[in-house]
Amino acid sequence: YVDNFLIAPLQIHFMNKDEEVSTGIQLKAQISNLPYVKLLDYAMGCDYNLILEDGRFRITLREDTIRPLVKTIPSKNIPLLLKTLQQISQWEFVKHLRNKAPNYFQENSFIEIDTFLMKEDKSWSEIPLQKNRSEIVLPFMKQQDQWSGKVKFRLTNKGRHPVYCSLLYLSSTFGV
Repeated sequence: YVDNFLIAPLQIHFMNKDEEVSTGIQLKAQISNLPYVKLLDYAMGCDYNLILEDGRFRITLREDTIRPLVKTIPSKNIPLLLKTLQQISQWEFVKHLRNKAPNYFQENSFIEIDTFLMKEDKSWSEIPLQKNRSEIVLPFMKQQDQWSGKVKFRLTNKGRHPVYCSLLYLSSTFGV
């Protein structure tokens, strides 16, 4: 979970297999005011399933009601469930990000980006942006069956107007 990070609303199909009415009512009351979750009584069109069974919440993909995506959550710990759903919502937002605008890191741009790779002697070596390309190939090294390497980015605003940006680190498992 990342504070103040944007979210994508989730369509959640809620199934109460325990028939524990009080937990279902409490959950629906707490979720009804949240901008990132909408509970559905039907599976069609949902993003995920939320199943209450054996006193635990299980979050699964729409097509697979058996295997949980995250560790099951005790039914008494609704705050943890809500935090988990918010984290999934943030991941969904990142997963669906698309940039259809032109690439701003081209020649004659007001924004300049430099990328550096740390060499074995701990010095930094610049990685040039290939002409007419918008990607940078990072030559990571394989050492002891593990890929490694450190990169550094420098953004320079050559224009007159402020440029606002943020750096988002996604781990190899794409966790936000």
